[in-house]
Amino acid sequence: KQLQLLDIPSIDAISKAHNCLNGALEKIAAKTLQRYPKMTGEVMKIASSLLADKTKEAKEFVKQYLANEQSYVNTNHPEFVERYQVAADMFKEMVQDSKKSGDT
Repeated sequence: KQLQLLDIPSIDAISKAHNCLNGALEKIAAKTLQRYPKMTGEVMKIASSLLADKTKEAKEFVKQYLANEQSYVNTNHPEFVERYQVAADMFKEMVQDSKKSGDT
């Protein structure tokens, strides 16, 4: 349940990283390519497109990762151990009862 709380902040962090990288890209391109305005535009278009694609992949990865982690059963958790023991005891009783009724 705690992993569900990480979904939105994780996606927000990726979005913020995207914005920071995009801002840095704009500053670097403007400074280093200032003599080539047409090329600056093309470089920005390509780099922004690549960054957007990788951002989308990162968001999908994080969502899938969190979904995988949520489906994991922690067999060392005290509640799991306790409930497993109760179920095991009940199953043992059922087996013993069926053996007794089979003997008569």
